[in-house]
Amino acid sequence: MRHTFRVGASHDAKRRVIGIGLVHHCTTRRRRDGRVIAVYSESYDDVPPGLMEKFAIYRALEIAKAQGIAEVKIRSAYNRMRTTLKEDHRAGTLGEDRDVLHRRVLQAAREFDSVRFAWVPRRRNQEARRLARHTARFLRPESRPDIPWAGGPAPAAAGTQGNVSSTSSDASSATATSRSANGPLSGPALTR
Repeated sequence: MRHTFRVGASHDAKRRVIGIGLVHHCTTRRRRDGRVIAVYSESYDDVPPGLMEKFAIYRALEIAKAQGIAEVKIRSAYNRMRTTLKEDHRAGTLGEDRDVLHRRVLQAAREFDSVRFAWVPRRRNQEARRLARHTARFLRPESRPDIPWAGGPAPAAAGTQGNVSSTSSDASSATATSRSANGPLSGPALTR
């Protein structure tokens, strides 16, 4: 099975909250994202707006790892950030000259058999963007004290868990909604 996560992020300046939307696709065919098997929406009050899309990628990797997925493709509309992650991942570096979250994403990517950072046009990423906007406006935000946003020590060495294991690092902390066969969303509402 081929798993793809389309990610989106939004910032509500009035509430000072960011929202992320993740759309999980699965297929057996090459070069296709496949059908939507789940969507996730989360809001956070301690993520800097400049890192919100990168944080959405990090959460997609955390969720994929919690589900036991070995090969994953992450699609983002933020092409410059995605290209930097892709180049550093291919080079095998941890991006020592970059921010802490960049290093965390690269460290998380090393735990998979295969990770691809791909681009998706904004017009084809509307569901993830809609989820992110709705979440930023209406859901009660959480915090991620395990990530030192303004800098700090590099993440734990490969093979160790570091600080990520204890707080909200599994898929159960997300609001997950499955898509039924006929298309509309089913399951719990987008509120907690």
